[in-house]
Amino acid sequence: MGFSLAAAALVAELIFVAAAAPPPRTAEAAAGCGGATAAAQEMRAAGYFSFVMLMNMAAPPGSAAAENATFLMPSDELLSAAPPPSGGDLAAFLARHSIPAPLAFEELQLLPTGTAIPTSAVGFNLTVSHGGGAGRRRLYLAGVEVVRADVCSPEGSPVRCHGMGGVLGTTSPGCPAHGGATAAPPPPAAGGPAPLHTRLFAATAAAASFLLLS
Repeated sequence: MGFSLAAAALVAELIFVAAAAPPPRTAEAAAGCGGATAAAQEMRAAGYFSFVMLMNMAAPPGSAAAENATFLMPSDELLSAAPPPSGGDLAAFLARHSIPAPLAFEELQLLPTGTAIPTSAVGFNLTVSHGGGAGRRRLYLAGVEVVRADVCSPEGSPVRCHGMGGVLGTTSPGCPAHGGATAAPPPPAAGGPAPLHTRLFAATAAAASFLLLS
């Protein structure tokens, strides 16, 4: 019981604080050379050209969707094998592959199995699970492995990104093969989606309930 309460508190602190208080911006970021622009440069340097192209089309640097976020990037090879998104599908694709808070891989690793992380797509959550032995633990989001950690993490930037071993689905995932369960997403408020802090708190509370009952 004590462990479950501590884990729930950790989830709340990592997700809510990351969204509410992004890292301070450097002089380069303030001049327009940091944030999403610097992150896109590091994505390209790591070979994620297709994801950068999609991101620039759906959320160009300077837009709200391109800042204070964690991007989950399938490789060019994976994207070439997936149906190409277009129009409104493009924005939905990017929303499913981004978390509205900058989270480093080390922070994601601290989240216990079964935690539901809300993405930028309202109602689409990613369930955390872990695998591997006593060495480096493997991290899975919605059953898809994070294969390349912290691809972009320029100093002072409010953007993080990680390479993924697959394309995240179009429907909210169920229990992944590596364990865990998806918490029920919070209902949207009347007249539009709930505010970001409300969505994060509701998802965290759902994860805490799961831990307390397990």
